[in-house]
Amino acid sequence: MLPQVSGAVAFQLLESMRSLALPETGLEPLQQFLRSDPEPHRKCLAAGLLFRLGRIPSDEDLADIPIEMLVRALPDTEAAVGFVFQEFLKGQSTGNSIIQAMAEACNAENLFHALDRASRKGLRQTVGSLEKLWQVKLPTIQGVKDRSNAQRLLQETLDATTEPDSGAHSRFPLLTDQLHQDRERIRTLLKTTEECEARGEEAPSGETRLLLACVLALYRDAVCLKGLSENSDPMESWGCLALRPWQVQKVEPELAASLQDLEPEGALSGLREVLSSGWGYCAYPFYILAALRVPGSHQLLQEALDGQYGDIVAEEGSEAERLMLKDPEAMEALLARWRQSPPEPHRLHILAEYPTEGVAQFLLEHFDEYMSQPFSLYLVDTMGEVASPHFLEPLAEEWREGEEAIRRTVWFLAELHGMEGEATIQHIPRETKEGTDLAEALKDPDKMVEVLRNKRLSLPLRCTACKRTYKYQLERVYLGKRAKDVTIGQIVQCKGCGLLETHEFTDESISSLSLELMRFSVLSELPGDGGPPDTPLIGQPAAITAAGKNFRSVSEAYHFLVKEVEREPDNAELRRRLGNILRNGLRPDLAMPHYQEALSLDPKEIDSVYSIADILVDQERYQEAVPYVETLATLCRDPQLDEGLGRDIFRSLLDLVAEIKAKIGYGIDLLSPPEGYPDIKREAKEPAVLELLTLDPGKPGDFEAMYHLFRHGSLPEGGTEHRWGEPEADSWRPTSADPIRVSKIGRNDPCPCGSGKKYKRCCGR
Repeated sequence: MLPQVSGAVAFQLLESMRSLALPETGLEPLQQFLRSDPEPHRKCLAAGLLFRLGRIPSDEDLADIPIEMLVRALPDTEAAVGFVFQEFLKGQSTGNSIIQAMAEACNAENLFHALDRASRKGLRQTVGSLEKLWQVKLPTIQGVKDRSNAQRLLQETLDATTEPDSGAHSRFPLLTDQLHQDRERIRTLLKTTEECEARGEEAPSGETRLLLACVLALYRDAVCLKGLSENSDPMESWGCLALRPWQVQKVEPELAASLQDLEPEGALSGLREVLSSGWGYCAYPFYILAALRVPGSHQLLQEALDGQYGDIVAEEGSEAERLMLKDPEAMEALLARWRQSPPEPHRLHILAEYPTEGVAQFLLEHFDEYMSQPFSLYLVDTMGEVASPHFLEPLAEEWREGEEAIRRTVWFLAELHGMEGEATIQHIPRETKEGTDLAEALKDPDKMVEVLRNKRLSLPLRCTACKRTYKYQLERVYLGKRAKDVTIGQIVQCKGCGLLETHEFTDESISSLSLELMRFSVLSELPGDGGPPDTPLIGQPAAITAAGKNFRSVSEAYHFLVKEVEREPDNAELRRRLGNILRNGLRPDLAMPHYQEALSLDPKEIDSVYSIADILVDQERYQEAVPYVETLATLCRDPQLDEGLGRDIFRSLLDLVAEIKAKIGYGIDLLSPPEGYPDIKREAKEPAVLELLTLDPGKPGDFEAMYHLFRHGSLPEGGTEHRWGEPEADSWRPTSADPIRVSKIGRNDPCPCGSGKKYKRCCGR
């Protein structure tokens, strides 16, 4: 059924198959899925399953998967490790993921990272602590800085350390075979790097550190081998078992028999003592405790997870927890503990190891609590893995436009439980255009570039009021030199509680901004004439002025004006200024009530009249805009109106009248004064018609003629001389048969500068 199901169901099937014993035949559906599915993450899961069964997919099947993503999904098998080495030899070693995958394959990953941390402070302290822990004198690695010396040291260490006997001749054959296998991988790694050096290839970043980590791993394994071979006391065997990570999935029979002879508390206290050293690998010891059902094991595991035995033990413990929680008693113990003190969101995913009704109930009980935390997506992902039908309704209620993770999980649950017809989910789109475009683009690099160009930033923001985190597609994000200097240049309304400007950045927000910068940088370097990529990211903004004060951001200005309006609710000017902040913050719908209130307080608030008319025209509500435009024309003739403001308003008035005429054919007479207006001398018996189609108000003389005619009903005496003293060459006088026409660019037309934006959003601002 795998090739036929939807992507969400396929993902869950593949995840489930990772923990199942799979047959070595009948894998055609899995191979077919790998070839046909467009999503890299699902392809990685399918490829990992095939590698686990010894099937190496073709280069063509793996072509669409980023190598860094693939190596993280590979299992610890000879086929997978061999593939990693081949990628290294093919010149793929520049990717740091390859280096880390090789460290993991050689069971030297933690040592690799420890050397990285130590290199910043010097290696002496780290090497000294390992010598004390392993009770062995290590050769100095303090001065090894290059590949050649690291290769030499690794070869000397291989010669100096003991080769494990075959498993058949040892007390613990499974563990001894693991030691032998890891040693062979280290030997292969040394040979591989020597071949690369012989070809003259430059050493990739991290390779020298990888070789030195393998030196330490060989000494560690030698101590472990000696302990397993010589110690007959099961209590002392714990020390050897915790010295290194193991990939063994079975309990050694002799070790199991000896531990079963101990009292439970004795086995636990022995492991406690080992873990107290602060450097231990507890996954396999805990696996043994879980397999033998040793009472109290989970309590010890919780101590490790809580960091009582150091970070390395805690990290190992998180892997052990998955194994232990397959035991019902351990899961119940964990839930009982978490009900008293719920864990951090990232810990929730382990509940998918035993998806019982109790687990589902726990997630539902804490749904609101986790959805109000910055990393609420951990809860959404866990619900998808547990897959209870009871999750459908609360997730559907939580969904807002742009919440892709919730959308996917909702429809996965609906498909899985046959609930596609539920009324509660019909408002949620089943597919998104972006997801469809991405699936198609993965098959064609040119389409991928197009998708990247069209991709819009979805910025996660957390509401400080309702504590929910939602994603927002913004148009203005101002950057600074530091993360704390980033500001949003528009008004944000919480998708959950609806409050304005209550957002805050999270770590996920900063990650999203970093990815957007990377997208912009990559697209900017690509050849072609597509122009610079569109992005909401802008440089540091100038200070924002409101009510005579400067503010660093739109948000600061908004909160200031809200308080001022609360203090003086009958102040029309403050109402209008608050409307301006909302409108400039790209929320004209929220600005409109404030402009209306300003007009009710002061009917001559001309700026508010203009703003309302402009918003209505901008929203193509032309008929509603007409009375406001006519009122604006009346107010603009007021003799007491400031001359500069009057001219500015008239310029805008011309735009509004022209667009209304063009869109709905309604002409507004700008030359006939309203009834009761002071006498105006006219040069023509009939008023001229101002149709605003051919005359250019951008010419000073034309504009002066139009403005004087609008205010006084006649042309200015002495011709069309510009008010700043610049004479206009052309002479012009209107007649009733020669209508005044203005040629202009429509506010919603493409900007002539070629930016691709509307004129009103670009040069027409």
